[in-house]
Amino acid sequence: MLTKYYLHIDGSDFELSDDDLSNWDGIQCSYKRASYDGVVRSFTSQFEFVNRAKDLLTEIYLRDGVNAAASASVHVINDKWEYDKVFECPLDFTTASWEDYAFKISSVDNSLAALIKAGKSTKYELAVGTDIATEGNMLFDRLPLMETLTYEFTQGEQYDECADIYVTVNRGTASKGRTVVGNNCLIMAYSHIAHDCCVGNNIIISNATQLAGEVIVDDYAIIGGGTLVHQFCHLGSHIMIQGGALINKDVPPYVKAAREPISYAGINSIGLRRRNFSSDTIREIQDIYRYLYLSGLNVSDAVARIEAELPATPERDEIIMFVRNSKRGIIKGYV
Repeated sequence: MLTKYYLHIDGSDFELSDDDLSNWDGIQCSYKRASYDGVVRSFTSQFEFVNRAKDLLTEIYLRDGVNAAASASVHVINDKWEYDKVFECPLDFTTASWEDYAFKISSVDNSLAALIKAGKSTKYELAVGTDIATEGNMLFDRLPLMETLTYEFTQGEQYDECADIYVTVNRGTASKGRTVVGNNCLIMAYSHIAHDCCVGNNIIISNATQLAGEVIVDDYAIIGGGTLVHQFCHLGSHIMIQGGALINKDVPPYVKAAREPISYAGINSIGLRRRNFSSDTIREIQDIYRYLYLSGLNVSDAVARIEAELPATPERDEIIMFVRNSKRGIIKGYV
């Protein structure tokens, strides 16, 4: 179950089934600016608790009357398969009533951090100066906003809402059939990932970066803000690209890419140290790129020399395979 519901009564938490709150899908929530009271939350109808939830609420209402205290909360599973509390509201027993089948009650609005549960056409207005404590707690159709999630979009799949505000991800086309975004990625505001892209794990895509169709981004890449990446480009692992770059060639692993036109600017030594690469490994990577960019050899001859003269390591082999498989060619050396 992706969503859990709870009643909190007398310090105890009671997990409810989907059937214990009969009208949850019909309730809508809105925020309004009141003249003196700030922003208040209102619901279109009362909550209707049935079955076990009705029995629990009826019991404390008969015991304590309008002074009874209880709250309801909603917990939604996140991309780590853990449940986060996204909504909680105290119940107002001055509004309570019950019939044979249901206990009806309204909520007390004492918190601005809340779940917005509404239909797809609902509009939300938050006035200037509103102090919403945590935007991350606001939901739209039960998808958390402002959080990094992992999705795989396949050809023909319908996806109506964006999970991240201002970030767009296009689904796959007939070319590859899917667009993939890996785990633990930070995709900042106004970024775009086009059709059939493959974005690996632990990647940072800074604000307003635009990836054209079928771009591949390998693990641990960091892309500066406002970067434009041409279609079919391949960005290697552990790279760092300066903000505002125009990428029209492949960027090999472990390097920094900067300047205009985009070119090799040394290896990403600081990033590699942060990811626990040894000093010896970093020096070996530097030696490889001296052959590629500082030896005066063309790319094919440099790769042949690297393979013949430098010891085989996972990093060396990754760089050689990347360069040999590059379809657009790799970025230039120092300019």
